[in-house]
Amino acid sequence: MYILILLEIILVTIYCAKIINNICCKDVNFIVKVTCLISWLTNFILLILLPLDNYITFKDQETYSNQNGLEVHSREYEAIANIYQILYWANFILCWTIILIMQEYEEAIDLNQTSKFMRSLINNGKFFLVIGIAGIIFVVILLITGQA
Repeated sequence: MYILILLEIILVTIYCAKIINNICCKDVNFIVKVTCLISWLTNFILLILLPLDNYITFKDQETYSNQNGLEVHSREYEAIANIYQILYWANFILCWTIILIMQEYEEAIDLNQTSKFMRSLINNGKFFLVIGIAGIIFVVILLITGQA
């Protein structure tokens, strides 16, 4: 089972790299391509690990079913839970910080790198400020209406 999962991850990595290489313009920065590949892989690996998670869960239920109500799990179960956590947070950080900053950096019209990076941080700061204010207003409305 583990060899099959490893083979699937390798094949998906190769396939995603080929797709990114074929679709992207030739003048796209290598770092952007690598970041795109990593973000795709964090999502696809979550899907690839799903059958392994089911297998480990069913195996644990058979092995540890008579533990007097105690939740006992194998090391494999804990390892897959840790992998899910790592992939989730990697995906979260990529989507909400790194990719946004890189996208704004690539689209900036400034000539030097420092100005492009500062413009990217300022524009993303404005975005998060608007989202934060909208979120606070939403929470206040929920508290006022008593639906919280």
